[in-house]
Amino acid sequence: MRSLCFAAVLCLAPGVALAQYDEDVPPQPHNVYLEILGNGYRYSVNYERTFSEHHRLRAGLAIWTGGETTAITETELMIPLMYNVLVGPGPHYLELGGGVLMGVVNREEASTNVN
Repeated sequence: MRSLCFAAVLCLAPGVALAQYDEDVPPQPHNVYLEILGNGYRYSVNYERTFSEHHRLRAGLAIWTGGETTAITETELMIPLMYNVLVGPGPHYLELGGGVLMGVVNREEASTNVN
């Protein structure tokens, strides 16, 4: 049990992350990443496009199927869309953003034929 807890903490421990970028290195225009417990509910694969130094657009996709052990099967499709803007002068910015989470849930009940 201790090794399982240690492995979970090790996997979930954050690495080195810097919120600001170097002024000499421009931001990457295309980013693809996996987001867990974020805008796509459980997880989502996201694509982020940087239009300029201060404007970004992000779209994601999450598909989840659950309930196979019960008589009801649910399939969820989530699409998070966000637009972010960096406001302010200098090396430190305020990030403002907004977006929508569009989703479709398909719920099917297993048919049981009793003769």
